[in-house]
Amino acid sequence: MPVINAFHIVQSARLLRLYRPTLKGHFTCRLGSSKAESFLCGSNANFLEAQYVDWTKKGAVDSARGHLLAKTDPLNLTIAAHWMTKAQNLELDDKGLEFKFVARELGTVLSDKHMDMEFELTDRTSIGGEETKLPLREIKRRLEKAYCGPIGVEYMHVHDIDGIQFIRERMETPGVMDMSVEHKKIIMRRLTKAVFIEKYFATKWPAEKRFGLEGGESLIVMLEEIVDTSTKLGVESIVMAMPHRGRLNVLVNVCRKQLTDIFAHFRPMEPKEVGSGDIKYHLGTHIHRFIRRTNRYIKVSMSCNPSHLEVVTPVVVGKARAEQHWTGDKNGDKVVTIFAFA
Repeated sequence: MPVINAFHIVQSARLLRLYRPTLKGHFTCRLGSSKAESFLCGSNANFLEAQYVDWTKKGAVDSARGHLLAKTDPLNLTIAAHWMTKAQNLELDDKGLEFKFVARELGTVLSDKHMDMEFELTDRTSIGGEETKLPLREIKRRLEKAYCGPIGVEYMHVHDIDGIQFIRERMETPGVMDMSVEHKKIIMRRLTKAVFIEKYFATKWPAEKRFGLEGGESLIVMLEEIVDTSTKLGVESIVMAMPHRGRLNVLVNVCRKQLTDIFAHFRPMEPKEVGSGDIKYHLGTHIHRFIRRTNRYIKVSMSCNPSHLEVVTPVVVGKARAEQHWTGDKNGDKVVTIFAFA
């Protein structure tokens, strides 16, 4: 373990000497919070132990710096990845910071001389679109655009091969993220509504328990897109269920429950009798919404949810099955269920 620590200390010291003027302000701002944190906590301790075991068996540890290429900090408040990539162009004693492409099939490291060589694309990737082979330079560019940008996706743990391929196609296919300016404005408007309703709740009732959606407001955008797409596919009813977190926001922005009804639940009211009444984030609603983007109506309902959250799952499935039965939906094309988790 001392060998590993010494290696990383030396590398870190070199970077600090190279970029000391730039990083001085950064470490000054983050010094207070970093002291309160321990690197030997949770999964970090397990990771370090696994690294040590790997080092004792194989005599080498992966440099594992690929994550630094991802755009995880759009405000540039931490050490940016370009500082790390710049380091490979400096005259260092060793090549610990050099980024390499390794072709397992060829058993060699790919360099600049291979960038214009064309490689066959496997069926497991969708970066080629209609093309079956691409130059290495283009493969690198498309993979970086898909996996090193501000959007991250974790799906390799999924056991269903079709599910993995479904997600991969929607991450790698060229142009899959492109959308019109009008569509971007709709997303921005929905996201703004989700953010400001949470701010209003927090300002108006700061001491009330409400299970806010702060940090997960993109859930509203996702659900709205599902509703819009469902109407295009001919869906007539959506039965939803979700836990407490973000429930009020979904009721307002997706299920379109009246704000006056939501605000009324924040008032302390005496129950009419023992055992009557319910908490504001337990209640549900239903509405027939008119979707302007498709000029169609769709029924959206949120099921009431007790404190025992797992109980609602079979209830929602049963409600959807009943609607499919009475509407003659034998193929399950008109009634769907959504289980939303923020």
